[in-house]
Amino acid sequence: MSDVSPSDISAWLQDIPLKTTRKGILPEETELYYRVLEYTQSVDPAELEKAAIEFMRERWKGSKYSHLPFAEFPVFVDMYQHPEAYQGRPVVMRGHLQRSVVSPAGDNGYGIQSLCEGWLFTDDSQSNPTVVVSTSFPPDLPVGEEPVDKVTAVGYIYRLYTYEARDAGRFAPLMMAKPIRWTPPAAQDDNSSWGGLILGFLAMLAISGWVAVRWNERIPKPNGQRPGRELPAEIVSPEASRSEVKYPRDDPRG
Repeated sequence: MSDVSPSDISAWLQDIPLKTTRKGILPEETELYYRVLEYTQSVDPAELEKAAIEFMRERWKGSKYSHLPFAEFPVFVDMYQHPEAYQGRPVVMRGHLQRSVVSPAGDNGYGIQSLCEGWLFTDDSQSNPTVVVSTSFPPDLPVGEEPVDKVTAVGYIYRLYTYEARDAGRFAPLMMAKPIRWTPPAAQDDNSSWGGLILGFLAMLAISGWVAVRWNERIPKPNGQRPGRELPAEIVSPEASRSEVKYPRDDPRG
């Protein structure tokens, strides 16, 4: 494996097409498919994610989106426009699943028994999926067509995957990934409950503070000044869009 590293496995992928009109995984790439999937599982998770962030930073700095904060870099759009730069390189993608499937693996020499496929949609991909393949899903993750929010995938872009949409054949990035990370609804609710309690407590403090200030304002100050007030921060919660499959615009913020 001296020809690949956690930051780059493109040397293995030189002999397969970046994109093809043939659908699914080609018979001639079956061994490579399982080899890459097995290697992805073997890489240290922290090392893989570090390599992915470093690669994504390089892409961001050299892109037309460098004026944006790194956190707003549209990875999917850049990958869709420059797939050759991403083949064999690690990325981190966050979003929601619209489809998840578990199926038995075919014959392979790498001990892989199950294939877990998720169709991941990110904020910048609009309604274009990234097909994420791993060897396991988190416990209790819904399998089927049920949307699953708050998922993170870390892995290598293998190539573009051909699939049928309503109007024509389309291409989606195919990622060989570590097991998807997911925050279950119960954990989200727990966090929301704690958040509600904290906000309620802060509201009580604010009301108490307001009462104290109003009472204080009734008492003359030696220097004639009154206590200052701070404006509250604004919290914005964007809504996710889930529509039919279409190509991304050049700039999702346009």
